[in-house]
Amino acid sequence: KKKKRMKPSAKKEHPFSSPSPVTFIAIILGMAFLVLSAYDIGEPSFLEPVVNPVRQFALGMFGSKENLQFLVKAAVWAHILEALYALAIALKVGHFDTCALWFVQTLVAGYPSLSILLSIIKIERAEEKEE
Repeated sequence: KKKKRMKPSAKKEHPFSSPSPVTFIAIILGMAFLVLSAYDIGEPSFLEPVVNPVRQFALGMFGSKENLQFLVKAAVWAHILEALYALAIALKVGHFDTCALWFVQTLVAGYPSLSILLSIIKIERAEEKEE
């Protein structure tokens, strides 16, 4: 069964929504601390009281810097692939006016952003069926 492609509307503005600021901050800080824990990049001394306990916790959980480095690479690739998927979906359903926003937001926030986009599309499809 072939999926019906949504027709783009030149006049319709498509919704754009973001995860909560707390979610954004948690993801950005989490990625930053993961990078600082995985790589010896010479963080400023004022960050050491925060980074050192996080690094010890991360090493305790994942065993080695090599494992943390793998996790960093996997997380970066996951965000890239999620962002490309969000862009492709937004374009496929005709959200030309917001597709770049979905791409950038999903690149930074990952799954929380992608799940919002998928929810919006699900609602739009349900509304189309009602019409």
